[in-house]
Amino acid sequence: MKRTFTRAIILTSASLVAIGVALFATLGAGARGSTSAAHSYATGKALGGHAFFSHGRLQYPKDIANQFDNLNGVLDSCYLSHGATKVASPDGSWTYSDPGSVAQPACVGAQDAVNAFANGPEMAGFSVAVAPLTRAFWACMIATGVVPPLNVDGNVDTTTTGFKTGADACSTKANNKIGVSP
Repeated sequence: MKRTFTRAIILTSASLVAIGVALFATLGAGARGSTSAAHSYATGKALGGHAFFSHGRLQYPKDIANQFDNLNGVLDSCYLSHGATKVASPDGSWTYSDPGSVAQPACVGAQDAVNAFANGPEMAGFSVAVAPLTRAFWACMIATGVVPPLNVDGNVDTTTTGFKTGADACSTKANNKIGVSP
């Protein structure tokens, strides 16, 4: 009986150690994950201080711009290699034509990677940090009358001289107000 009791204690001790190791590993992984997310958030927040407006367009810091360029390059290559073609819009942007809907399902992973970065902690930190700059820019644009107030529906022609002049002036004004420069 003593042997059985000893074996039971050894097995129970071994089980507790295994559970302890598994719990420690799980908690450690969770802590590393949250530290990584917190670090990414802080990194994005720090990078937000390097953003500025130029000719009415928010200019991202090189680290963020490069990450988006890389991810979008992979997505673009995927779409094009699966038969999609680019279709230009009048405003200078573009979309894809995907006849037969072949490229979209084939490129879900690449799209998910773009979305994960855009919705991730680094961009969340960046958005918080850059909010005062974007608020200053749009308050200026509304004050100049170039764009309607946010609660008013209306189309804005971004190709007019008035819009471009207002965007340039408001870029400078917002950058100066926040203390950033191109």
